[in-house]
Amino acid sequence: MKKVFMFFVLLLATSTALTAQVFVGGGLGFSSDGGKTTTGSTEIKDPTTTSFSFQPTVGYFLNDKFAFGLSLAIGGTNISGVNALNQDYENKTTSWSVFPFARYYFLTFDKLSFYAQGSLMFGGQDSSVTVGSTTTNSPYVAKIGFNVFPAVQYCLSDNLGLFANLNFLSLNYTHSSQKDEDANPTVTKETDSFNFGVNADNVLSTSAFTIGFFYKF
Repeated sequence: MKKVFMFFVLLLATSTALTAQVFVGGGLGFSSDGGKTTTGSTEIKDPTTTSFSFQPTVGYFLNDKFAFGLSLAIGGTNISGVNALNQDYENKTTSWSVFPFARYYFLTFDKLSFYAQGSLMFGGQDSSVTVGSTTTNSPYVAKIGFNVFPAVQYCLSDNLGLFANLNFLSLNYTHSSQKDEDANPTVTKETDSFNFGVNADNVLSTSAFTIGFFYKF
């Protein structure tokens, strides 16, 4: 009986490995915003905001309907300018997150597919403010949460494809915890954020240049 059971487990594992397809991909984003305001002969530079994001992904297609995997998101924002006292300032924020996820493909038309993705999130954030030559670091922020959203993908070939999130529908929850151990006594701030949205006017976001791709082995 034990031999039969072990054979069944081995057969199941082998079948799963043969059916599954490994895929890798990710998202890459960059945006920059700045300018100036001129009044008569006086020119004032507006704050410059620069943001970047990098999100590599690796996963497995179990079959035509289900996939699961892991994403790593790294991002940052830099805001710089001159304050009212004519001092240079810079606000920096960097963040990281890990997202284990699962996908369900509910609609397919030839090379075009629609899927729903659910993911958990574990991450953190560092930030600092520099005015002149003085830099002040904010307490580290730890985050956990989940996210559910629909998306679309298009296969350019048997191995290469593109994807994009559909922003008209989203469901997410985030719990943030920030502890200031330099304060006496220690100050801990906790925040809970829950969002559910439906917006038919915002199916695809064009506020930043973003590319998403995947490659199946």
